[in-house]
Amino acid sequence: MADNLSYTGGRFALSIGGFQAGFIRKVDGGSIKAELASHNLGTTNVVKKHITNITYDDLTCEISGGMHKVLYEWIEASFNKGHTYKDVELIACDFDYKAKTVREFSRAFITEVGFPELNGDGKDPLYITIKMTPEVTKYSMGDGNQVTGEENVTSKKWYVSNFRVTMGSLPCDRISKVDAFAMKQSVIMDRVGKFRSPTKHPAKVEIDNLKFTFSEADLEQWMTFHKTFIVDGKCGDGDELSGSIEILGPDLEEVLLTVELNHCGLVSLTPAGQEANAEKIQSWTAEMYVEEMRFKFA
Repeated sequence: MADNLSYTGGRFALSIGGFQAGFIRKVDGGSIKAELASHNLGTTNVVKKHITNITYDDLTCEISGGMHKVLYEWIEASFNKGHTYKDVELIACDFDYKAKTVREFSRAFITEVGFPELNGDGKDPLYITIKMTPEVTKYSMGDGNQVTGEENVTSKKWYVSNFRVTMGSLPCDRISKVDAFAMKQSVIMDRVGKFRSPTKHPAKVEIDNLKFTFSEADLEQWMTFHKTFIVDGKCGDGDELSGSIEILGPDLEEVLLTVELNHCGLVSLTPAGQEANAEKIQSWTAEMYVEEMRFKFA
């Protein structure tokens, strides 16, 4: 009986291609499911059921800074026509960091990278969401050995309040907020009759529009660009802008991550929450589309 006691969980280690990538904050998905078929035979009121194809759910993880470089290199390559497949293990540990269960994800590739709202008034650590799509998933029990890894000390540098934005020659020093955004890779499945599991292949990339909130003190140049790009219709490839979002360290000089933005255009320019006698900085929100996004981790 003592050997089968429950244990305190909540500790998850990620291994990528045999490298211990670090411990992650949150996990969702990664399950194995069967699709169900039903047969109405007609001579009885009992519906016969049986399973058909197997489906493997995507695995979603929240990671902080300070992970092993193998994870960052994988993210960088995934949206730069790299589409690298990796074998991944998710190890669930008990309070003493001893491996209890293992989920193996074969030929997985990254299909989404998401960022939370960046806010100059924020006090929360910054966690990046990544979604992985495997071709095959396996469950197994852990070996009970202690899972070790380097202490994630550099994660203390990552906060939602420390960021810097550039966008062409437009004034960006007073941007106080960037809404949450994500970059997503769609998936195509190739089902072959003699196999229960389909092969999976990356397809087109979709990027959320970006929303920047900035002080009205910088409005004039943004309004000029709004008139030129939207009203006057000068919105060809040569009129689009390039820029970046940089995640900075506590000294606001060290660059931890650069999100490169290419072929950006203005969609809308609107005042943000105007209210009479409101004791707050008057601000505007610019919504922009992005055709290409690249990640560069320090």
